[in-house]
Amino acid sequence: MGSSMVRRVPLEVAMQIVEAAKLSSIADTRNMLTAFEWRLPDSYWQSKCDMDLIFEYDDLRKTNALVDWQFLALATEELLENPGWFDNSGLRIRRQTFDFLKQIKDGFLNLIEKNKKQTKSWDDLNIGSYRLRRPYVLKRAPQI
Repeated sequence: MGSSMVRRVPLEVAMQIVEAAKLSSIADTRNMLTAFEWRLPDSYWQSKCDMDLIFEYDDLRKTNALVDWQFLALATEELLENPGWFDNSGLRIRRQTFDFLKQIKDGFLNLIEKNKKQTKSWDDLNIGSYRLRRPYVLKRAPQI
């Protein structure tokens, strides 16, 4: 009777319990999910996958392929918690590269916004030695 009560826990409460359990141990979280026979929705587990870092997961999500998202999310978190694996897998370099590219993109967009306020049309927009032309593709400006 006790286990049937645990199975009827509201979804929001189960998700909070899983979040708390993951802080101590991914293995304990797996065991708890099995013991309580909880199956959280794929959308929950997809939100736990770092799709910015491992963009292949987002590609997988978009295909609507049959995926055990619970297994994938927990296994990924377990691997990412291991500093040796994280460094040797190349994901540390990927994270640094993506962070650097985001900074460049943000700076570039700020520069465009600043220049847009100072110009009357997109045709007049100059960014350094680049000129932005419709359809807003960067082309090397002619050297003067």
